[in-house]
Amino acid sequence: MRIAISADYVDPENIGGAGRVIVEVARGLAARGHEIAIVAGAPRERDEVVPLRGERVRWISFRYATGGSRGVRFLIGTRRAVRRAWERLPFAPDRVLHHQPFAAHAIGAVDAPVTYTFHSPWPFEYLAERFGEGDLARLGEHGASTRLQVRLRRRIERAALARAERIVCLSDSMRRTLLSLHPIPPERVEVHPGGVDSARFRPLDRIARAAARERFGAPRDGLLIAAVRRMVPRTGLDLLLRALARAGSSLGVWRLVLPGSGPEKEALIALAASLGLAERVSFPGYLPEEELPFLYAASDLTVVPSRALEGFGLSTLESLASGTPVIATPIGGSVEILGAFDPRLIARAAGHEALAERLSWWSEHRGDLEEVRLGCRPYVLSRYSWDRLTRAVLVGIAGGVPIRDRSA
Repeated sequence: MRIAISADYVDPENIGGAGRVIVEVARGLAARGHEIAIVAGAPRERDEVVPLRGERVRWISFRYATGGSRGVRFLIGTRRAVRRAWERLPFAPDRVLHHQPFAAHAIGAVDAPVTYTFHSPWPFEYLAERFGEGDLARLGEHGASTRLQVRLRRRIERAALARAERIVCLSDSMRRTLLSLHPIPPERVEVHPGGVDSARFRPLDRIARAAARERFGAPRDGLLIAAVRRMVPRTGLDLLLRALARAGSSLGVWRLVLPGSGPEKEALIALAASLGLAERVSFPGYLPEEELPFLYAASDLTVVPSRALEGFGLSTLESLASGTPVIATPIGGSVEILGAFDPRLIARAAGHEALAERLSWWSEHRGDLEEVRLGCRPYVLSRYSWDRLTRAVLVGIAGGVPIRDRSA
């Protein structure tokens, strides 16, 4: 079967959460003998066959600028770029898998059944990325330009969803959000969680872990804490810094590693300095893909301090698969993943005081933390895998009948 996959933005050289879902499902489908082509925005145009862990997939990128204005000129120009890229598909697709609204809307009607994976609501994202919250009830508090952008995104997303015969969400939380925002028949929306590459994200042996801890600056007999998040208001890294400052001496000696970048990076560096944490917080910048598993496995804790729109939580699964517990705010997918594992890992609220309370509690209960560490990986392996998500996609493509493939 020939399957085309579209997305607004997936940088092959720096793949984020939604991009990881797209890549893993594409690889899984290719491994089952299907011909796959991805059309997605990226910093530059490209059209080539790429290897995805042994499987070859056609990857066609249109240029999608990540900075500057998002006005009418951007929308018109990018829409044209999407359509030009779609026209370069090497086949007429038998099925189409859309992952984000702008590209899906630009492509328009297609002569093939469509499945749409709803990662996150685009109008909420616009608010949350800029203001740290995605509450449409407070839209009137923002200026005319913001209100127009949100309404336009909602209309584009609704039109894209209307063309899909089947919609997949990665969490119950995101399904509820979708149904509250758009008039979609509930029976068209399914929940299938994401997965994790358990061969790549795994605990290290004692010697390798000690070396990794030294490389990331872990204090002797102290806590190494990681937060692998994009530096925007929504992800709450400022809450984490304030929580660490509030927890104070109750945490003992610790070091926080904040890899990556984003528009809030300079503000976060300044905040760490103003809180007296500059010597304890590391901002190493972009962390190569091959280094990320070592950071997770070397850490004592990973923190997901989201303010809003934690649609699923791939970083949570990656940390748990590496044997490292995760403390999170009670937002979206974090509650579903951690609540079924150990509810004590979830802060009582999405604020720095509640986060400080959870960090202090676990610091004072190191023995319990070590017991939790032992259960992290078995829990993930028993519940989450990319193979399960890929098979769920295949069942839907076949209209409820599993497709026979070469992996069977």
